[in-house]
Amino acid sequence: MKAILPIRILIIFLILLAVSAIFAWSGLDSVAWLKHIRNFAAILLSGYAISLLFTQKLQRAPSRTEHRIITSLILFLLFDPIFPWWAFLALGASTEALQRLIRTPSGPIFNPAALTAFVFGIAGYYPAWWGMSFPPSIPIVPGGMSVALLLMVPFAGYVAYRYRKLPIVFSLIAVFILTNLIIFGTIPLLFLVEGAFVFFLLVMVIEPKTSPVTVKDQSIYGAIAGLGIPLGMYLGAEGTLLLSLLLANLYTARNFLLRRI
Repeated sequence: MKAILPIRILIIFLILLAVSAIFAWSGLDSVAWLKHIRNFAAILLSGYAISLLFTQKLQRAPSRTEHRIITSLILFLLFDPIFPWWAFLALGASTEALQRLIRTPSGPIFNPAALTAFVFGIAGYYPAWWGMSFPPSIPIVPGGMSVALLLMVPFAGYVAYRYRKLPIVFSLIAVFILTNLIIFGTIPLLFLVEGAFVFFLLVMVIEPKTSPVTVKDQSIYGAIAGLGIPLGMYLGAEGTLLLSLLLANLYTARNFLLRRI
């Protein structure tokens, strides 16, 4: 029996996470569920519309449906459901356009969801990471561990393993802890088990198209992201998780960028 492709496991996991987050947010309120579905549909369909524009008018290859679904689900889980409906249309369209305009011949330079979320944050629409930490909370660690985290670790961790991206995970955590010790004198254990950080680590950072392939490059890539988070916190920067990932993406695309200088 053939193993399920990791990209499909990731889609299943993200759908489970989204459904669980909506239920925690809205219970069985049918009107609220329809608004959530509308928000997700707005992201997905506006991205698809921009994809058609690039494919037909600008002679660009169509993007894979699985990738668009994954990016749409990530954006849906990042941005607060109370945002106006048109903001979700803008999210989907902007993400598709940015990843097609800022790219190498093999794929986008930056993680698509991270770049769009960072740009929207600059414009004042900061991602709330609402779908990554929701009740109930289980008292496994001080302050409790959310159900979202219990979903993430086995599903997303297995996907990271199947994608052979675990060196990124380990180097990011190691450098993050070391840098925090140097700058703040503490190990932020609660931050390490917080839903947003774990989602960032196991879903966004290991995205195959914008992360390296070799173990050496993965270790350096993870170290850049792990260094950038506490440094950003120390400097008081907004969106430190996203910014650290975008900086690490530049390392992945360094050869292409250096040829352009």
